[in-house]
Amino acid sequence: VLGLILTTFNVYVVTRCFSRGFDPELLACWWAARSISVGAILATLVTRLPDRFQSHPWLTVLVGAFLAPFLQVLYVVNFCASLGNRVRWGPFTYRLSGPQSVEVLDRAG
Repeated sequence: VLGLILTTFNVYVVTRCFSRGFDPELLACWWAARSISVGAILATLVTRLPDRFQSHPWLTVLVGAFLAPFLQVLYVVNFCASLGNRVRWGPFTYRLSGPQSVEVLDRAG
């Protein structure tokens, strides 16, 4: 439910930014909010799981916070890719008919 609310909010903000001309202030606020939230999550992970972030732990937080708004683009690409029923994974192509129905179509190579 939280993911649906956040996605709806993100779609609303981006649509609002571009619907009445370009609004850089609103887009900058959205970018900052996304960066702060992802940065806070990564900072919490770095402090709670230090063995997982051995080298350059705070660089991970900064890079993650800067690239956070681009996650929405990846979500859209992933959603569009999931609309079809054929999946290419490694050398195989599969057809998905349902959650328990998978058919191997061919093997490239």
